[in-house]
Amino acid sequence: MSRQTEKQETPPPERKLSTKDLIGLWFDPRQLSEDQAKRLGDLRDGFKLVTEMVIAATKPGPDQTAAIRKLRESFGTCQSCISIEEFTA
Repeated sequence: MSRQTEKQETPPPERKLSTKDLIGLWFDPRQLSEDQAKRLGDLRDGFKLVTEMVIAATKPGPDQTAAIRKLRESFGTCQSCISIEEFTA
């Protein structure tokens, strides 16, 4: 009886990006795919909802402002993750 050997796929080599390439990825505008745009839209809706909840549940002041600022920063980081994912996977 002959055994059929399974062909194992070799994972793609890791791509190392230079610092200059990374800076370009971070700051150059990108056209998002339909899937990326949908995921980003879903995240945007979630972040808007959480921001509205923070405003409704907390008193105005420096802590509330800091919480909202951190949500905006987190959304920006999510946006960056989605827009450059094909270069950093």
